[in-house]
Amino acid sequence: TCEDFRSKCQKYINVKGFGFEDGVVAPLCKEAETTCCEEAADHDVEVVTDQWGDQETFGLYNKCKCDFWLHICEDTRAGEACDYAAEYCCGDYRYHVEGIGFWYKNSPSCYCDFFNYAQEELGHELKSKALNISKEFLDPCGQFQLFVVEMSDGNSRKFERASLEAIYEGTTGQNWTNSS
Repeated sequence: TCEDFRSKCQKYINVKGFGFEDGVVAPLCKEAETTCCEEAADHDVEVVTDQWGDQETFGLYNKCKCDFWLHICEDTRAGEACDYAAEYCCGDYRYHVEGIGFWYKNSPSCYCDFFNYAQEELGHELKSKALNISKEFLDPCGQFQLFVVEMSDGNSRKFERASLEAIYEGTTGQNWTNSS
């Protein structure tokens, strides 16, 4: 079952300190992920490299894999599990070889939360897993603040209203307050 595999993966990480081999998910933990996320078996992340060498992910967000890795991140406190959780929970990003580095496309605030948690709770610098580069994520919190200012013309209430309206529209008005 999923819980059996997840438990084995967690013990493998906790007891042996393994679970990842050279930054890649070890076969036991990969099998656990696949077992727990059967509907995500065909989940492929596309990485596109442009003519300047910049790389961008497409299709990174996956709810099941987010839940799987977030659970392992919190229970084992293994930094690399948090790397995977951040990517599957927060979604796509772009890496600029020259210039700004990482640009968090889907949810800079989500990356900001993971970044702060990994640093403050684990002493870990989040790293990109989807891209084949050994770069640490730069502080996404500044990008989130820039995003809020750009979207709201300096008026944070305007940003909050637009965000709430998007949630309402995205759920067709049903259960949008999550009060079920």
